[in-house]
Amino acid sequence: MLLALLLDLLGRLTVSETAPAAPPAPSSAPPLPRRVLTAQQESALFTKALAHVLTMEGGYSEDAYDPGGPTNLGITLAEFARWRGVHLDASNFGALKVDLRRLERAEAARIYKANYWEAAFCGFLPAAVAVFHFDCAVNQGVAGAARMLQQALSVDIDARIGPITIAAAQSAPVATTLARYADARRAHYRSLSTFWRFGRGWLSRVDTTLALARAVAADPLFAARKEPSMPDTTETPASQPSAPPASPAPAGKWWGKSMTVWGVIITSLSTVLPVLGPLFGINITADLVQQLGDAVVQFGQAGAALVGLVLTLWGRARASQPLTRKQVTVTL
Repeated sequence: MLLALLLDLLGRLTVSETAPAAPPAPSSAPPLPRRVLTAQQESALFTKALAHVLTMEGGYSEDAYDPGGPTNLGITLAEFARWRGVHLDASNFGALKVDLRRLERAEAARIYKANYWEAAFCGFLPAAVAVFHFDCAVNQGVAGAARMLQQALSVDIDARIGPITIAAAQSAPVATTLARYADARRAHYRSLSTFWRFGRGWLSRVDTTLALARAVAADPLFAARKEPSMPDTTETPASQPSAPPASPAPAGKWWGKSMTVWGVIITSLSTVLPVLGPLFGINITADLVQQLGDAVVQFGQAGAALVGLVLTLWGRARASQPLTRKQVTVTL
């Protein structure tokens, strides 16, 4: 028991003199930068961008060389089936194709808003870049558009739009971003095996979309808002719950005021003093033992050990502060 008490004392005495640092809060994903436009501006911009896309895409088509297969208003049959929550297979291919032919602009607009505008984070980009990026996402895929935008911005290419890509797009010169983005789109089109059939139309689409984006950049209606705003979290991943504030560490106290420490000291002295006492000039001789009586000495030792043990346990139970060191000068 004595060894356990001494170890406990040693542990308490080695506590740092300063309050222990609070554990770091769990890290969370950085928030997306704020949207560039107001809700009214973004709505008007989406309407303009959608009108351009619908003009570029045209009506129903079913070209044998088009890997997208049957398409109406730019919506492929596979995309249409996913939107309707239907698994496309041979049994429903014909029926879904009939429904695709009947696709109305209002429903197509909802598909474009959810699956392309929002999925490609267009609302977080400068207005001109958003128009160009939206058209690219429709024609070359959301992931493909992300890669080409990141290439134009000279950031790491991972095909996912996040805070780094958005911050780079918001801070980069719009004219430079558009020019580099257009070059990336042209290069990608030229790398496709069907460029011989669709290439002229694809390159014309890039030029037309680039002209529209430059017109949007010059339009004061789509000037970026200047007032600070909290980021819109409708497209952001669910945020992690914030860590509760760390409670302040209790203030330390000098070990000399610790009931536990004095209990250990008294217990130790009652056990060790009769053995080591002579080394310090405290000699409990046989004559002294005879004078006091063996029983009295044993009783004194036991009583001191008991008092020390009680103080130790009591002090330990009511301890609420870490121990700190204090300079003590002993003059002999």
